[in-house]
Amino acid sequence: MTPIQKINLAIFILNVIGTFCLSIEAMKIDNFEKIIYFIRHSNRIINPKIKWVDETKKKTESLSYRIDFFVFLILFGTPAYLILSHFLKSLQLLYKIPLSFIGGFFVWGIVVILNELVLKFLKLLIRNTTKGIIGILGFILLAISFYLQFKLTQSA
Repeated sequence: MTPIQKINLAIFILNVIGTFCLSIEAMKIDNFEKIIYFIRHSNRIINPKIKWVDETKKKTESLSYRIDFFVFLILFGTPAYLILSHFLKSLQLLYKIPLSFIGGFFVWGIVVILNELVLKFLKLLIRNTTKGIIGILGFILLAISFYLQFKLTQSA
């Protein structure tokens, strides 16, 4: 990569981040709170708390557990199988299926962790958006990138 290409890449990254920061400032905080509620709700569905049930109660939820297990295999086992198939092409199907089931737990854990990180990021944005810091940061980044573009065109 030539120095001019590196500078152009840096300018592009500054433009994207600056535009992102300014667009966050333009969004309403209520919209962020709706996104946070949606992610929290989806995280509760993906990562539920275990409820211990008395053994004497009727087992009326056995069908729902089978459906949950099937949904788990579809949502998390399939990506794990595809990842295994891509990286371990010589592995036989007999080994890929159990490994993809185990890998489904890793994919599930990654999804839960990513949801938590997005929640933290959105809370940080809400805190800084009310103060106007995000908009100022976006403006500064765009001003720097425009200055770099100007200097780059003058040197060429």
